Order: sequence, then C-alpha cells, then structure tokens
Amino acid sequence: MSVFTRHPRYVFLLLTILLICSFLLLPAPPSSIPLRPVKSVKRILQEEDASYAAALEGREAMVRKWGPTAEDVVSFPVKGDFYTLWDFFIPAFRCPHRVERVGTLGDGGKWFCGLDRLVRQRTPCTIYSFGVNGESSFEAALLSAAPHCQVYGYDFSVNRFGPEVHDDLALSARSHFFPYALGSEDSPYADPPTFTLQSLMRQNGHSFIDVLKIDIEGAEFDALSAFIDSFVLSSSHASSDEPRHPHMPPSRDSEVVLPIGQLQLEIHAWGANGASFAKFKKWWESMESAGLRPFWTEPNLVYVNLVRGARPDLAEPQAPRPTQIPIARSASGSGTPTQQPIAQQQQPPPPPNPPLPPPPTTVVPMAAQTPSLSDVSKAFLAVPELRNNGTNFKLWRARVKAATCTIGNEAILTTPHTNTNFDGIVAAAIQGKLQNNLFMLVNTLTTCKGIMDSLITRFGQTTAVVTADAKRQLFSMKCQSNSHIMKHLDDLELEYNHFTELGRKIEEKTYINIIIASLPPSYRPTIDALSTSIDTENRIGTEISEVSGEEDVALEDEEEEDAALEDEEEEDTALEDEEEEDTALEDEEEEDAALEDEEEVRQAQADHPQAPTHL
Repeated sequence: MSVFTRHPRYVFLLLTILLICSFLLLPAPPSSIPLRPVKSVKRILQEEDASYAAALEGREAMVRKWGPTAEDVVSFPVKGDFYTLWDFFIPAFRCPHRVERVGTLGDGGKWFCGLDRLVRQRTPCTIYSFGVNGESSFEAALLSAAPHCQVYGYDFSVNRFGPEVHDDLALSARSHFFPYALGSEDSPYADPPTFTLQSLMRQNGHSFIDVLKIDIEGAEFDALSAFIDSFVLSSSHASSDEPRHPHMPPSRDSEVVLPIGQLQLEIHAWGANGASFAKFKKWWESMESAGLRPFWTEPNLVYVNLVRGARPDLAEPQAPRPTQIPIARSASGSGTPTQQPIAQQQQPPPPPNPPLPPPPTTVVPMAAQTPSLSDVSKAFLAVPELRNNGTNFKLWRARVKAATCTIGNEAILTTPHTNTNFDGIVAAAIQGKLQNNLFMLVNTLTTCKGIMDSLITRFGQTTAVVTADAKRQLFSMKCQSNSHIMKHLDDLELEYNHFTELGRKIEEKTYINIIIASLPPSYRPTIDALSTSIDTENRIGTEISEVSGEEDVALEDEEEEDAALEDEEEEDTALEDEEEEDTALEDEEEEDAALEDEEEVRQAQADHPQAPTHL
C-alpha cells in the first residue's frame, strides 16, 4: 500500500504547507506597496488643519513682502509684480475623501469633495443652487447620483432649471425653482424679490444644507457676509478642537456654526469687489473663521478668453512621477503631443502668420480683411452698456451695427462668418457691452448672430419692455396692513399716474388687477367689489353710453328751442327798431310842415305890410 492510501490526512497537510511556503517565498511585484494602517477622517482633518495653519503664515509673509500691510497690496498689479489676488488665497486644504468632477467638463461643472459619501448618506440631503442661468449639469449629476436629494434653485434672470434637469421627469420631480435673488437683507416686494439665505432656509423648513452652490455675479460678498453674521454665536462659547466632518452639522460649541456641508462658490472679484485687497482679505478670513476651508480652485478661463479677449494659453500642471507623465497637448493650442510637463514649456507662443499682401492694383474689400483686436475695441467705444431691463436696447443695437460697419463686417451680425477667430473677437466685444445678468444669458453663445438673436428675442420692442417693466413695478407694491389701505391705494394711484405721464400704457383692467393682487386677503370686501367691477365693466359701459345718448338728444332739442326763441327776439327787436324809425320820420315831417307854415306867414306879412294885425 502507498503512503497516500495509508496516511491521506498527513499527505494533504504536507501539500498545504508546501503551497503556503511557496506563495510566501515568491518575489513581490514592483508595483506592490507595503500595507499601511488607514488613517481615520478625524486624524486626516487634524493634520490638514495644521498644514492649513502653515499656509496662513505663508499668506501673511507674502502680504509683508508686497505690502508691507494689507492696505498697501494691489490686488492685480499691472506690471512689475508677479502675483495676483488669487496667489494669496490658495486651496491649501486637502479633502479627506475622493475629489471628482461633477457635471460637464467645461463651464458649469464643479470639482466635488466626497460624492461617494453623499450617495451613501441615509438621511435626505438638501442642495441649494443660486445662479442657474440655463445650465444645470452639476445639479443633474448630483440628483442622478443621490436619489434621496432635493435641489432648490434660485435665479431671477431665467424661469426654470436648465434642460439637464427640466427635461428629465425623474430629476425635475425633485427640483424646486424660484425667481428670487440672494442678498444681504429681505426685500420680498423688490424687483426682483430678494431674500437672505437664512430666510430661505426658514421658508423651506431646512436647518442644514448639504451642498450650497453660489454663482450670483458679485452679490456673493454681501450675501455670504450676512449669512455668516447671522450665525455668529456669543464669544463666551469656547471653540472646539474637534475637526468638522464634511456633510455633517458642525458641533454646537464652535464659535460660528454654519449649517452647510460643502460650499461651491464662484467669486467675482471685478470692480469694487477686488479693488481693495484688505477688504477682500477680511471677507475671506470671515469664511475661514466660520470653519470653511478651500480644497480646490478653478480659474474661469472662458471669461478671460471670450470677454477679455486674452488667450489663456499658458498652464502649469503637476505630474506625480516623471515615468508616468501622460502625453499632453500643447497649451498654446497647436495640438502637438509632448512627453514633458507643460510647466517646462513656458516659451511665448509663436506669432501668427502675417496675412498675405493683396495682389497689385487689386482692391481688397473690408470684409475680406482681418482687423486687429485693438481695431474692434476702438470701434466699440461708442457702444453703451445694455441695461438689464432693455430700456436702451434700440440705441444699443444701432451702436453695435455702427461699430461693425466701422470695422467693415456688418454681415457678421446676420450670417455666420468664415473667420471664426474674428467672429469670436467681435462676439466678445458685444458681450463686453452687457451687464452681468445679460452676459450670463448669452455667454455660452459663440457667434454674433446667436447673441443678437437671443437679445432680440428677450426684449422685442423697446416700448413693450418699458410697459412690462412698469407693470412689474406696480405688481411689486404690496400692502400688509389693513390700517394702511388708503395710503397704499393713494401710492398706487400716484405711481400709475407717473407711469402714464411717461408714456407707459397700462390698461384700466390691468390696473384694477394690480390693486386686487396688492391688497391683503383680509381686505375681502374691496377685492370683491373690484372683481365685480371688472366683470360688469362692459355692461356698465353700455348703459352709460345709452344714457349719454338720450341726454344728448334732449340737449339738442333744448338748444333748438333756445335758438328759435333767440330768432323771435331778434325779429321783435327789428320790428321795434323799424317802428322807432317810422316815428322819427313822422316827427321830422311834422317839423318840416311847421317850418313851411312859418315861412308862408312871413311871406304874407312881407307882401302886405299895412294890413292890421288881428289879435
């Protein structure tokens, strides 16, 4: 008998031991890494807080270098100093979870921290999105990934979410849109209605926001300051050393409690917002004091390219290991593959090929030439900025056409242009003459024709826009107290008369509807009376017309009788005048006869002087 049949258990045990030893003695592959203990999120946050503190010290050192105080630092130096405002406020905090792109890869998408944890969250999640602008890929991606989430969108420049949410029935069922503006104080009857973030949370019954996205064209400074100030607690509360967890409410013993899990913010440091470095630094530090930490930043290069007309053709990506650098495209846009990081290729891009000179004695039409960027800028100097309400749209459009005539390309407004680069330059010049809300309306359009068509569709006739604006202003007038009804009605009438004097035609029926909409529901008798007056307006008008017609006939009869009486009186007066004339003639005849008698007597006396006189 063999060993296997006599001792099978021992044979199996021996073979198992040999296999285990062989596996342990095999050489490890080059890509293997030693096992390391996984750090807890709490430990990672503590380490990142320490690293961020070092970054804050570096910021102060940079301020001393270029200042030496914050008041002395220029946000965007024009020459000589190689820094910008953003170099002081870097994303020095590492997200303890996976960071991934949510939404489109271009404008509208966001880099998100911890989407996987949000998806696994068991409690319902809340998303607030301020600034929709017709593009909702970010919101749609969040709703698709997390079916337990609801999104609340706010934007007064559009009337709904973008097609990514609106056209998807499953997603739109979990979306809520409001045409409100976000501000530092509540103005519910303004145009547009404006609310603070804390007020909107109270209206919706929310105590915590998991994801807060804000892109409101510069209004973020005052709005966030008011939001943070409203949650500043008493200074007697000791701040906690416990790091805060993303997507979880902060601890109650912190100095400032912000009920948000993650803030996705677009900062617009243009104009006065970025002019004062010290003011911007104070605003940024208020968010840091509230526990917010930047983990990512993304410059808006679309704005730089299309609006500012400057090509952002330099970049400095960092690669993890020299042996693993992927093939990249040249940042200058030539599309040439390279095996080196772009950071080592900062030579200026080659100058564009000069246009070929025209043949001798050949006249080149202006439309065939390619004006420079400076030529376009000079031509558009006379173009005013288009107002958000479109009241100067007619003048603005005429100036735009005049500017395009100046550069010899009026056809670019009506037909697609063959020179796409120049078309983009003119489109950027047109967009640069728009206020913020209008720019955000057309910033995704790349042709002049598309931009102009969109604005014409939005505004139509200027007179209609002005009248609609007057109606909006009247509809925004609300009365909240019965004790102020009369004053409110007087104010409405004054505004209505003012708009009428300005040539803004508002129908009487529309005006009555405005009054009804502006009164509080408790003032029901007035509302019912006004509603009845609208329903019976035509009937009352007919009755008034009939009564007026009868009165007119009676008045005509009276006038005819009066005229007849006047004629009779005139005839009587004429007869009296004739009788007086006849009487006067008779008197004259009698006087003539008396004179003749006296003359005869004198003649007789002269003929017979001695005749006795008989007494």
